[in-house]
Amino acid sequence: MTAQTFLPGPAHNTVRTHAGQILPVPHGWELLTPSDAALTRRVKAAGEHWLVQERVGRKVFSRGVWAPAATIAEVRSELAAERSTDAYAKKQAAGDKRRVKGQRREVRRMLAQRSKELLGTYRRGEPTGIACPLARALASCESAAGSEESTGLG
Repeated sequence: MTAQTFLPGPAHNTVRTHAGQILPVPHGWELLTPSDAALTRRVKAAGEHWLVQERVGRKVFSRGVWAPAATIAEVRSELAAERSTDAYAKKQAAGDKRRVKGQRREVRRMLAQRSKELLGTYRRGEPTGIACPLARALASCESAAGSEESTGLG
C-alpha cells in the first residue's frame, strides 16, 4: 500500500507536490471527498491512494482522497451492505442512546443559567454562603485589606 500526500492542483484532475510540481491524477481514479469517515478509512486501507491536504494557517484540512474508482465503488458497496444489517442498526441505536443528543446543550444552558444567578447575587451584594470558593476568596481579600489598614501598612 502506498500513500502520498499532495496539495490541491490548479485543475480538477491534478495535484501539486510539496516541491511545486503539478501531476495529473492516474486514469481511472476518482476523488473521494471528505464526507464519510468509515468509507475514507476503508478506501485508504484497501490499497494505493493519494491524500490531498491543504494548510490554512496552522490547520491542515483534508480535501479528499484520490483512489482507483473500482476500489471506491467496491468499498462503498461493501459498506452499504454492512450498514443495511439489523446488527448495524442496533449498534447505531445503542450509540445514539449512549450519547443522548441535545443533552449536552441542555446541561450547558443549565450551567449558564446557574452562573448568571450566582453572579447576579454577587453583583447585588447579597450573601452567598460559606461553601462558595469565590465568597471565601473575597472574604479572605477583604480581611487581608482590613488588617493592612488597621496596622497602617495600606
